[in-house]
Amino acid sequence: MRIATWNIYWLGDREDHIERTESDYQLIAQVIRKLSPEVLALEEIVDPLVMEHILSLVNGDGRDYIIRIDEDLWLSSDPKPADTTNKLQKLFLCINRETIDFIQGSVIRGGPGGRKPYAARLHDRGSGQEFVVAGLHLRSGFPIFLDEEDAAARKKEVAALIRWLQGEAGDDNPDFREPNSDYVAVLGDYNAQIGDPNASLAALAGLNGWLWTNPKPDGVHRETALYESDRFIIDFI
Repeated sequence: MRIATWNIYWLGDREDHIERTESDYQLIAQVIRKLSPEVLALEEIVDPLVMEHILSLVNGDGRDYIIRIDEDLWLSSDPKPADTTNKLQKLFLCINRETIDFIQGSVIRGGPGGRKPYAARLHDRGSGQEFVVAGLHLRSGFPIFLDEEDAAARKKEVAALIRWLQGEAGDDNPDFREPNSDYVAVLGDYNAQIGDPNASLAALAGLNGWLWTNPKPDGVHRETALYESDRFIIDFI
């Protein structure tokens, strides 16, 4: 099974700061088609209808990607992501209905701020295994990524997520009290700088039995970063 995440950077920006063309949408679709994940966490989606258009370009040949189960049940922590007055970035999970069944999903509450994680319990048809995927988009640093106040908020977001992962946040999340599974993946946009002196992600190291690969900067491949400092941000995991 392949699970991936992609920060597509203000997709469907409703204030025309970031302009994309149909050619851009075709290129994004090409990347998703080549990767062909069963589950894809998506960050910085402003207009989900644009994302659905891109997925329509991807679908076919064993792929049927969706970011909502029905008209109003979006796989997102934002309650009304299609509202045209909503100009904020949203987090979504995208699943391939050809291989994955949706069981339940919910925003994960308990931390500060409005951009909450979203988690879904899923079923892999091939193996018969149930598993949980939690997507997150942690607080970024503004005007700099090492901003101490934003790092403190990021620490609280991480702490709230860990409480839920450990089954200690059921009161905040009555609809999805805990993962209740040995198969859990947490991925998304962590928004912390490598070597962050604020140690805003340090609590994640206390999760016994979890595995991760340490992130690496883009290095000399600066053409993949929009800004110079982006090469050192844990932004695209």
